[in-house]
Amino acid sequence: MSPENGLEIKSTIEKHPLAELIVEIRQNSLGGSLRLSVGDKKAVIYFDEGRLIYAVSNAREHRLFSHLIKEKLIEQKELAQFPNFAKDHEFAAALKAAGRLSEVQLNEAAKAIVRKIVLDCLSWIKGDFVFTPLARVREDLKLDVEIGDLLMNYGRCFDTAWVMNRFRSFDESFTPVQAETRPSDNFRENESILLVAFGERTMTAEALRAATRMPESLLFSGLYTIWLGGYVKRANWNPAFSDLDLKNLSSAKLHLVKKAEDVRVARPAAQNGDGLVDEAAPPEENVEPAVELSAEEYLARFENYESLYDLLAIDQKAPARVVREKYLALARSFHPDRYRREDAELFKKMQAAFTELSFAHETLRDERLRRNYDQKLESERAFKKRVAERGDTGETLSHGEESGLQNFEAALACISEGDLAGAATHLSRAVHYSPQNALYHAHYGKVLSESAQFKFKAEGELQTAVRLDAKNWKIREMLIEFYTDYDMNKRAEGEIRRFLELVPNHKDAMTALKRLAP
Repeated sequence: MSPENGLEIKSTIEKHPLAELIVEIRQNSLGGSLRLSVGDKKAVIYFDEGRLIYAVSNAREHRLFSHLIKEKLIEQKELAQFPNFAKDHEFAAALKAAGRLSEVQLNEAAKAIVRKIVLDCLSWIKGDFVFTPLARVREDLKLDVEIGDLLMNYGRCFDTAWVMNRFRSFDESFTPVQAETRPSDNFRENESILLVAFGERTMTAEALRAATRMPESLLFSGLYTIWLGGYVKRANWNPAFSDLDLKNLSSAKLHLVKKAEDVRVARPAAQNGDGLVDEAAPPEENVEPAVELSAEEYLARFENYESLYDLLAIDQKAPARVVREKYLALARSFHPDRYRREDAELFKKMQAAFTELSFAHETLRDERLRRNYDQKLESERAFKKRVAERGDTGETLSHGEESGLQNFEAALACISEGDLAGAATHLSRAVHYSPQNALYHAHYGKVLSESAQFKFKAEGELQTAVRLDAKNWKIREMLIEFYTDYDMNKRAEGEIRRFLELVPNHKDAMTALKRLAP
């Protein structure tokens, strides 16, 4: 091992997710390779002055020939004409020389493959990484691959509790990045508000909270997303690269380690002397591409499922490990970003399906949420059995509405008996069965607000209730009481003023406003 290898930065993906590593490398304008591994899966992502320029993996689906066949740019029978089709750079040169595909087409295909590799690796929740500045690719292999949109969508996939754990404190600071081009202009409301609040200033999370009056959950989820997208730089946090690491990396003598044909990926077999192998072993001839669930079958599943278990195609008793594996397999194959260039209707359907898929994963991997969901399933099945036995058509009240009403009534009974835990359980079911019922959301938020542990969830439920029935003073009053109970009087005042804009001269609202702002 040469002394230069002391420049390697090693850790785990669980501690430093890939998306955050990519942003660190971009923010510090680093160059080199980022090697990733989990089990038999291997990938290498290359950077030049912070820009992502190339990537390879040992997955068959990431070979150039597999991509071109899947995209119907070539037919499988044509592979016989190109003996070196297993080596991407040689295969590309041969296709171009034969006039089969243009340089532009090949360049776009290469970029698409890099994006696929990154997208797949983003789903890895465990594994190891090694970053070194000493491994580079030659000039003619470099691409300019923009993945800001992938990283932003990645950040949006996580629940707020996970995102908030990625922040050290409110003392973290953020500086807007002035760039001629942007990775995405499709912002969510909290992201747009934060970008406007920045202007051109460096601000801490605490200052942003005060300036936007935004709930902590929305604040941190918005900050995380725009940071991943490249809109702000982040300081005073816990990065993978320490100041000493960055100093060593910046002073390192960088050089090309291999020629283009030696850009390689670690594999479990066929290794050469330095522990590396060619970027992929040639596949056997006449091997058909792996058969996977088609997009049509995938969407049909979402249109006809009866339970979240059906969505993931697993047994109700399947362990959490199987839930995770099934989710990742479907997420890799049918992530909406794979269909961004398809027709708008298909992309929209894939987004809706992915949202539901994520909900299924979050519900079934959590023991408590899964137990509540299983109870809901049993309630639904019991209702269907009761309807079948009495021949009731259910036209007067749908089974969802009936279940919601039953749980709401049960929750009120629990509240009268002082059983807030029982009330919360019934109200969570009520809002699940009747998600458009503002009253259910309001009472759920009010019950949750009794415990500081569920402060963020309570605020979200109360805000949902207000959005569903904005002119209902009783519901708005619950949110105002929540803010005053937690000493957030400015937010409470803002809610009253917004209500008065909708219902001018409302007596109770005006009295409440005088009490808060005499």
